[in-house]
Amino acid sequence: MSFKTYLKEAGGQSGGTMEVTSTSLKEAKEYFTEEMKKDDKDISLIKTFDENFKLLKSLTNKGTEDRIDMPVVSWKQIKAFQEKLVNGELDVKKPFNKEVVDSIG
Repeated sequence: MSFKTYLKEAGGQSGGTMEVTSTSLKEAKEYFTEEMKKDDKDISLIKTFDENFKLLKSLTNKGTEDRIDMPVVSWKQIKAFQEKLVNGELDVKKPFNKEVVDSIG
């Protein structure tokens, strides 16, 4: 079973309405149960939900940045980055292009 259907950005455009770092296992399980019910599925299909959620929570708690402080990258910027990468304009291995290194400071 693929869980991609149920993995959604919590809060959508409003953001922060449900964050992994501040959501309890009980709340997450209740939310996930309701989402799965919409597709006539049962959470019992996921035998390791508790362990997986705890692991996810431990990994996300390592960050110190608030979502509001995170940079926003537009699709236009992502497309431009992809094109530069594909066209060889960006180095992904050393030695990096001196002109690019100097431009970032």
